[in-house]
Amino acid sequence: MLPNCIKRVLLRTPWLFTIAKNTVRILISIINFVINLCVGTIDLLNGRPWTPETIEFITAIVKYNPAQTGQYEEEDSRITLGFFEDENIGIRRFNQDKTVAKTVIAQQLSLMEQLGSKPPEIIQCVFRCLTKIPFTEEQVDRYVETYSKRFLLSEQHMAGGCLFGGALDLGEGDGAKTAKVNGSSNVHVADLSAVPLPRISPQMTAYLVGFHVAKQLYPNPSG
Repeated sequence: MLPNCIKRVLLRTPWLFTIAKNTVRILISIINFVINLCVGTIDLLNGRPWTPETIEFITAIVKYNPAQTGQYEEEDSRITLGFFEDENIGIRRFNQDKTVAKTVIAQQLSLMEQLGSKPPEIIQCVFRCLTKIPFTEEQVDRYVETYSKRFLLSEQHMAGGCLFGGALDLGEGDGAKTAKVNGSSNVHVADLSAVPLPRISPQMTAYLVGFHVAKQLYPNPSG
């Protein structure tokens, strides 16, 4: 998770962005190789045949890392959406969001285990280190506490994860340039990567983004 100041430099310098992107891809490939090598070795040591694994990390795991503090740390610029907040119930404090999350996640663990075997211990340790994702009920509380304090969304979704910079301002002067991809002549993108952080499922937000871009491009549609 790079600071926003570095993200801006990368997005405004195409060659530097390409280098950073390829560096991350190489790093992820190396991590995938090491993980699968370790898993294969463990299989051999346990008398199982060496079989190609499909365990792979993707860049989203690196980008959306709730195990680390985010970039919005200054009090005067912090975004507060109101979820995971304590409420005063009589003489005690109650956090409905945390209570529901802990209960439901704990209930779903048994269902998830029925879908297949858990990954090897080494993979569990890596995932726990990066995301605190629970594999047992004892790990659920820590995951919810970490997620509620350090993640910026009410659900794990890719929306709100892309810094577009000046590209979003193109439509202010000329509606035909709304969502236009920099360097292109007729490519426009309407997706959720640059919308504000969603409180609930972003499906309706996606419709609205697409509708807004369409209205900007064709304010007076014919036929």
